[in-house]
Amino acid sequence: MKLKKKHFIIGGIALFTLTGAFLYYQYTKIMDYVIKFKGVKLHVFGMDGIVFDLVLAFTNNSDIGFKIVSQQYKAYLNNKLVSEVKSDKEQTIAANATSDIAVNVKFSPRSILSAVNINEFVTSKQNIDLKVDIKVKVGLGPIKIAIPYTYTTSLKELMSGTGQPKA
Repeated sequence: MKLKKKHFIIGGIALFTLTGAFLYYQYTKIMDYVIKFKGVKLHVFGMDGIVFDLVLAFTNNSDIGFKIVSQQYKAYLNNKLVSEVKSDKEQTIAANATSDIAVNVKFSPRSILSAVNINEFVTSKQNIDLKVDIKVKVGLGPIKIAIPYTYTTSLKELMSGTGQPKA
């Protein structure tokens, strides 16, 4: 059988469709990510400022590794902005693995004191809500995708180590 132009067209459409389906499947697996709090490394602690590295564990469920190109975090206590952190440090996320993401955080304790009543902080940490709006931009070759995520917990849950995201 002689291959005709229509065979090449059908083959091209099939190849394009299968590639698109594979990429969409990998995209859904990437979007099924899990971010967990891993730890904090304190550098500076004082009323003039607190500086620490926040380490998060990013679980990538896809067969495709990628790079985190940029990160932006906005932290709120009781819905009042207390810190905004940006990082343009590129970090590699391995395929089908959990990789650590580190970001350097700097803020003033005075911003927290203006957002939270000190008596409430000492006596009832469960009434202090922490919300972190996260925008991570990932790169896969020339393609860049923004991934939004919101982490919400109470200060009490966070300090006890059970501060997992609320639905």
